[in-house]
Amino acid sequence: MSTVVNKQTFEIKLSVNTSEYSPTVWLINPTIPEAPKRHWEIVGDNLELKSLQDRILADAAHLEEYKLQKMDALEDEFMYALGDRYKPNRREILSLYLALAVSTGKTNRAAYIQPLLDWIEAGTVQLFSAQDAVQGANSTEFVDGVGQNINGWLASDPQVSIRTARGLDG
Repeated sequence: MSTVVNKQTFEIKLSVNTSEYSPTVWLINPTIPEAPKRHWEIVGDNLELKSLQDRILADAAHLEEYKLQKMDALEDEFMYALGDRYKPNRREILSLYLALAVSTGKTNRAAYIQPLLDWIEAGTVQLFSAQDAVQGANSTEFVDGVGQNINGWLASDPQVSIRTARGLDG
């Protein structure tokens, strides 16, 4: 039994019958470098490490992709937590109520709803701060260490309700 490596994806299959794999698609019994796949390149019928410069470029590209994935994950975490407490349609109604309250001078209603917008803004600031830390990271380990205090933010939820807001006059 032998090892094959896909020439496009670098997928490794161990203990295979090489006669079942086309050499146009698979490297047969290559020497597999002890390095991340992004550092590999095909030279003839074997795998070798890329040049130092190409490995540095591959690592930089990997880090940028890793950062983007982490920033998206942080935003998803924030939006899920926000949406779990205040569905988009409820936020829209409360924003409308606040705008109408301000324009019609209903200060009690406006004062009741405003803390919700302040709370959402505080969460957004926390998200952006975490994303900025990710963007400034110089290693995947640092990226992995960045988080946001969603539970602390959720604990400060002003618990604004449409029903209560609607019942407030003046």
